[in-house]
Amino acid sequence: LNHRGCGGIASRTPRHYHLGFTDDLRTVVERTAAAHDADSSIFIMGISLGGNVVLRYLGENPAHPLAHRVCGAAVACVPFSPMNAQLRLNSG
Repeated sequence: LNHRGCGGIASRTPRHYHLGFTDDLRTVVERTAAAHDADSSIFIMGISLGGNVVLRYLGENPAHPLAHRVCGAAVACVPFSPMNAQLRLNSG
C-alpha cells in the first residue's frame, strides 16, 4: 500500500493517511479474498508505520481478518509510541 499523500505521490481522495487509517488494508484484504479460491490463505506484513496499520487492522475487528482468510501476519520496527518517536526524530 502507498499511504495516501506520502511517498511523493499526491492524494487523489478526500481522505489522507493517518496512523490509525486501516480502510485501505481492509479493502485490499477483501478484494484479495474475493479474487482467489476459498481454500487459499492470506498473510499480511508491515514495516514501521505499515506494521502499525497491520496491528491496528488485526485488533479493530478480529472477526474481519478471519472471515477473509487472513491466516498470519508479521510486523517489524513498529512505532509503539509514535509521539515519542516523532519527538526523537525531530530532535535529531
